[in-house]
Amino acid sequence: MSRFVSSVAMAVFLHCIAAQAWATDWLSLASQSVAEDPRVVAAKARVDAVKYEVKGAWGLFYPAIHATASGGNSRDNDPYTYTGAKMTWGIEVAQSIPLFGRELSEVKKAKAKLSGENASFEAVQQEVIFEFYETVFRIDAAKQRLAFYDESMQLLSRKVEALQDAVRGGGVVITDLYRTKAFLESTSAQRDRAKTELDIQHARLQRLLGKRNLPETISTKERTDLKTFVSLDQKALLESALFSSPSIGNADAQVRHARAVRSGAVANFWPRLSLLLEAERGSYGDRQINREGIYLKFDKPLFEGGTTSSQASSAGFQLTAAIAARNQEESLVRERVITAWKRFQSEQSALEALQRAEMNDSVVVDMTEQQAELGAATLFTVLDARKKLVETKLEKIDQLLKQDLAWLQLLGESGMLPVLIPKSTSLSL
Repeated sequence: MSRFVSSVAMAVFLHCIAAQAWATDWLSLASQSVAEDPRVVAAKARVDAVKYEVKGAWGLFYPAIHATASGGNSRDNDPYTYTGAKMTWGIEVAQSIPLFGRELSEVKKAKAKLSGENASFEAVQQEVIFEFYETVFRIDAAKQRLAFYDESMQLLSRKVEALQDAVRGGGVVITDLYRTKAFLESTSAQRDRAKTELDIQHARLQRLLGKRNLPETISTKERTDLKTFVSLDQKALLESALFSSPSIGNADAQVRHARAVRSGAVANFWPRLSLLLEAERGSYGDRQINREGIYLKFDKPLFEGGTTSSQASSAGFQLTAAIAARNQEESLVRERVITAWKRFQSEQSALEALQRAEMNDSVVVDMTEQQAELGAATLFTVLDARKKLVETKLEKIDQLLKQDLAWLQLLGESGMLPVLIPKSTSLSL
């Protein structure tokens, strides 16, 4: 499952070496955040734990060797019974004969569980990657909003001063002054809200980074370079999702586990065969004990009230359910990728429209200022044009964040988020 992601991540890392001019190495920061996140560490520990379960399952193919010893004293009036001091030691070797797939089914169940834990690990890893970059983008948006709210408040303050002078001169009605003051207060409240949002996102990023210092805000170039790591082709992303999606990987693991359970249940129709070897040495009273034995054990229940057949039938239906769930998950992944793709395209189109609107508003500001210099426009007109430009820029900031989050969501649905961390420093299985 992770072969495709690993190869792409290595290419990303090699590309990152040539990008040392960045103010912040976002790839390494993201990788360190993922590697040290408690959720990822816990998921990795669960994977390691199940690896030992797989090793233990293979132990069913090996003999069980036990050392035995006993010592003591006994008295008995029966002349045919050993009496006196007893001191014996020996060894027992029991070897199961794996003819009918019972032992192999246990190995397959353990391996299926390991595959499921691997898929869960990848899902947690992608969750942390998403959270890291989401926080970085939200911090950038909050800082930009804060700066533009400051700019807007400066413009509104100047307009309030101009209106106050105009009201005293009788040039405008006083309601215009109070309307502008109210808008200034509203903008101030929005600025405070943006500052609070920035503080919240800083706290979130600090949790993700641990004791490291908070990095600088991501630049436009860094954001652009980051997005060049993945070719946004719908067909390629859909193929990636079907190959490396953690949810499909987990569904596949459930199918393999159900198939192994059914194999084990069917194997119970067959007898259990095992070979037992025993050797014992020592003394019992005045007699020397020197005993060896080899036995073939055959165990086949003749009647269990239908337990074995019921278990086999139940396992068969569980397998059918697991296969259906896997097919459903594949359909859902296809749907989520297509939905995420369309949403990203929509957000990108909206961003491009706002960029054009910003250019038009900038032209309006320039023309209005030129008209004001010629006496064809008033200060109020200039301030209104600048205010409209600031509002468009604020809307563009919000739209850029929506596009960034839609991009992250698209990568997440297609299983491509691991390309945003270097392979050399990320956790691997």
